[in-house]
Amino acid sequence: MVLDKSARCFQRVWTVPGLHRDRALARAVPEGKKNGQTANRESNIVPQQKGVLVHNTVAPRYKDTSMAEKPLPKTPSATLLHDAALRHLARYASTAAGLLRVLNRRIDRWARATQPEPEAVATAREAARQEIARLSRAGLLDDAAFAAMRAQSLSRAGKSRRGIAAHLAQHGVPEPLARAALPDDPEAEFVAALALARKRRAGPFATAPADPARRLRDLAAFARAGFSQETATRALRTEREDAEALLRALRQGPPA
Repeated sequence: MVLDKSARCFQRVWTVPGLHRDRALARAVPEGKKNGQTANRESNIVPQQKGVLVHNTVAPRYKDTSMAEKPLPKTPSATLLHDAALRHLARYASTAAGLLRVLNRRIDRWARATQPEPEAVATAREAARQEIARLSRAGLLDDAAFAAMRAQSLSRAGKSRRGIAAHLAQHGVPEPLARAALPDDPEAEFVAALALARKRRAGPFATAPADPARRLRDLAAFARAGFSQETATRALRTEREDAEALLRALRQGPPA
C-alpha cells in the first residue's frame, strides 16, 4: 500500500517546482527508510531538469534482431528442389499435385524476395515439374496408394463417402483414383456413421436421453458430414452393444 501511495505521489509531482518535489519525495519514503536510506521506487527516479522527474532506463539483456536483414532465399535449382521434395516426403504422405504445390510455394517465396526475370521463374517451375515426374517414376509418389490409405483412415474416423471424396480432391488425387478408393459397401458407410455418433456422443453413445431438439441437431451434423438421412437415422437408432461390436470389428480389420 505504501508503494501505491508513492506512485500516486510521483505522478502528482511530475512537473511541480523543485521545492515541492523534494517535500513530496520525502513524504513518499516509507517508515524506516528516512535515515540515510531510500525507497526502492525512489532509487529508480532521478531529477533531469527543474521540476521534471525521469525514470532510469535499463539496457536490454538481449540483442534485438527483429530489424536484422534476413538472408535471401537460394535459387531453386534442380538439386535444391530435389532435396526439398525428399525432406517433405520424409515427414508427410503426399500426392504428386500436393508436392508440386509445396515446391511452387518455395519458388514463389524466392521470386518475391529476389525479383528475378520471368524466364528464371519459368525455368524453376519446369524443374519442379520434372522433379515430380522423376519421383513418380521412382515410386516415391503414388496417388493410388495415397488415396486408398487415406480413404481407409478417414472412414474409420467417421467420414462419409462424400467427405472422403472432398478430402482426396483437395489433396490433388485424380477423380478416377479417388472413385476407386472410396468404399462401395453400404455397410462401411453405416459403420462410419457409427464412428461419428461415438465422436459426437449421439445416438447409442449419448449420455442422456435425447430430446427432439437434440435429435434434429444430430441429424443436421450427419447431413453436414455427407451422410444420407437414412444412414444417419439408422445409426442414431442402433443399440449401443451392436454399435460397439461393429466398431470393434472395424478396428480389428478383416480376418487374415
